[in-house]
Amino acid sequence: MRNIGRLCSALAVIGGGGTYALSASAESLLCQDHQLSVLSPTPEFSELACILAAEAKAHLLECGLHQSSPIEIVLVEKIEHAFGDCLATYDCRDEIIRVIHPQALGEAIEDGGPYSVLPTKIVFQALISHEMAHALLEQSSQGTDLAFVDHEYVAAAMELDIIDPRWRQAFIDAAPVSLPPKINLISSLIYGFDPRKFATNAWQYFNAEADGCERIRQIADGEFSFYVRPQKVCSAETQQRREKSADVTRRYPRDCSEADIRQAELEVWKAPQSGPRCPSQRMAASSPE
Repeated sequence: MRNIGRLCSALAVIGGGGTYALSASAESLLCQDHQLSVLSPTPEFSELACILAAEAKAHLLECGLHQSSPIEIVLVEKIEHAFGDCLATYDCRDEIIRVIHPQALGEAIEDGGPYSVLPTKIVFQALISHEMAHALLEQSSQGTDLAFVDHEYVAAAMELDIIDPRWRQAFIDAAPVSLPPKINLISSLIYGFDPRKFATNAWQYFNAEADGCERIRQIADGEFSFYVRPQKVCSAETQQRREKSADVTRRYPRDCSEADIRQAELEVWKAPQSGPRCPSQRMAASSPE
């Protein structure tokens, strides 16, 4: 069993639970890939979720991630959490992905947002792909503490990479970020301000790299992180040590304690911002769009 005391970046719940509206008629289906199963109100939704999850998994395996534990996908009518209403979540404690089913998804998506320009089936695919990326990245890390921003980078990049290029471009047009992609925009703070533009920039960065999948493999192996540790949590002694020996193989120096890093990341989510926050759901960290 995983240590749930540590920060699980892809987890919508940090030390607490959420409310999930599940149909009383929901039935479970074991997918053709027996490491995947779906609990859904209709056989049609179950079959669709199995197909989309398997497609996402195949794409993620090509990027060097792997699945070591079974994953259950639960299709619900609504997901409520202290951070706000979510479109989808991944719980690393139980290896469960929860996604609003297609019939209820249309009402959950806010008018005028990037998701509103996509067909419901494409949004459903995007949500499943995003959460599958969280799940396989978590399993591939084999207990390594991964930063929140790294989880969201991989999930956002993979989500947009998996959907049809025509709809990807429609999403990007609705949440544009000027080229070239900017590494300084791959941060928890930017995600909190505008998760959709974070996603656009993440995919553009992934796509611009010579081998975007190599970056994902490095993140899973703990060899790279986009996380820049706030200097305020580091002591003067640490700062001196940083100046004397920089680790150029990583995006950040190995100096602050994991407890400091965890606290610094949580502080980002305590900061005031417009709209509810959904750290582990698909990219809807503000409001469902």
